[in-house]
Amino acid sequence: MANDEKEMNGAKAPAVVVLLRHPIKAHGEELTELKLREPTADDLERIGNPVITKPFHDGEPEITFDEAKLTLMLSTLAAIPPSAVKQLHLKDRGKAGWLLAANFFMPDLWSN
Repeated sequence: MANDEKEMNGAKAPAVVVLLRHPIKAHGEELTELKLREPTADDLERIGNPVITKPFHDGEPEITFDEAKLTLMLSTLAAIPPSAVKQLHLKDRGKAGWLLAANFFMPDLWSN
């Protein structure tokens, strides 16, 4: 994972790059990384929050994922089809999901 907010051709580069252990195919190309832009309020309203938190579940905080929403959110942020997200190895999906969860709890990870 690397933070990358440099401008390229007048547009902001992805906020976060997730290196994949196992490549996937999207738009006819093999991808070895996911370039995730920072989520917006519009993304959250359209898709919903994929991160489910229960701050005091049995005395311990609990964080889980709504997997369908996670697929749609990763698809939107990486600009790839949901079918490509579904190709992710579980470790790659988990890494991307926890990074997304961190955005909601520690937003400084995504920006300078």
